[in-house]
Amino acid sequence: NSGLPVPVKESDLPPGTLKAMALKYGEKNTSTSKSTIIIAKSVKELAGPVEGEGKIKPLANQRDRASSMENFMIVLLGQILCPSTDGGNMSLKLLGAVFVAKNASLYNWCEFCHTWLLDYGDACQRKIDHQGYAAGTGGCVLFLLIFYLDHLCRHPVRWDEFPRIKVWTQEEVDEAKNRDRKASEDYGRITTVDVVYGDPHPLYGREGRRSPAVEVAEMVAHMTSLEWRRTLAQEVTEM
Repeated sequence: NSGLPVPVKESDLPPGTLKAMALKYGEKNTSTSKSTIIIAKSVKELAGPVEGEGKIKPLANQRDRASSMENFMIVLLGQILCPSTDGGNMSLKLLGAVFVAKNASLYNWCEFCHTWLLDYGDACQRKIDHQGYAAGTGGCVLFLLIFYLDHLCRHPVRWDEFPRIKVWTQEEVDEAKNRDRKASEDYGRITTVDVVYGDPHPLYGREGRRSPAVEVAEMVAHMTSLEWRRTLAQEVTEM
């Protein structure tokens, strides 16, 4: 994936941007005087106002559309792509990413989310090295789960389809986990296979292959739909 680097530091943004975003979406913690970005508030905003017959009121103008995209980004980053260890709150470090939501297609989200995951992985390992355990970690562990499952030495699940998250049902995940679980309840019973996404899988035929670029383009086009964003917000509340 290519594109502009997602802004993280205050110096990457117009002066006063992070403070304004914190005031817009944050709630002041009276005990610490720090702002907290509560993801549930953005989920509620994404549901949108309802008209008389129970229909969701459409976005009226560009300002409403920009606000909808920012709330969607808070939910997406805070719950799926770049979660922290702070439960239902989004990290303040992600406000720069929320700010560019209206121009999201211009930015390199793959690198941003990957770096976020690695940083939390390093922090988790340091805790383990120092105190022998870690209560949890941030970052997109969903990516790690799917990457691990995809590389187990077993017949792959619909290898030619992208994004990979849509092919892994809960039943498929449970089946793979059960086969990979040792008697000790640890994992690693099955070996892994060295294969790259987009290349033929050694245990899967090449018939019916579609270009990964085509699959990803279709996914991105679908994600621009307001109804899709609202549906995701609803699913997050039910997780």
